[in-house]
Amino acid sequence: MLRLRVEKMVCGHCVKAITEAMQAADSQAQVNVRLDDKIVEISSTKGEDDVIAIIRNAGYSAELINESFA
Repeated sequence: MLRLRVEKMVCGHCVKAITEAMQAADSQAQVNVRLDDKIVEISSTKGEDDVIAIIRNAGYSAELINESFA
């Protein structure tokens, strides 16, 4: 699962646009959005670079979050 920060995601329309773009590229993609935190979690057969490109093509910039737990 990829976890990404999408800073300019501010409303339901943004969530819908990103979700639809991912599912158009990978019909089996699972997309979970935490709008308040601007976090998108994606499980997809697409690689990291492809997922970021798909979100970018939907009109949003995305940054991979590397979370480590100490």
